[in-house]
Amino acid sequence: MEPVSLTAAAIATLVITKAIEKTVEKITEGTLDKLKLLRQKIWDKFQGKPKVQQALIKAEQGSKEDLNSTT
Repeated sequence: MEPVSLTAAAIATLVITKAIEKTVEKITEGTLDKLKLLRQKIWDKFQGKPKVQQALIKAEQGSKEDLNSTT
């Protein structure tokens, strides 16, 4: 290949890579927003149920046992 072709290929690769990075970033942001909304809906549903709320707090901290014990 000629040097000009290599440079054009390198530029095209860079542009495509950046476009993919931006797309993934936007998808990630959207997913995080949806997860926050889901979390809030779960908390709202169990408002006024202290045992369940305590289990949710412990589950958020990584305790699967506490979450399973309320079902």
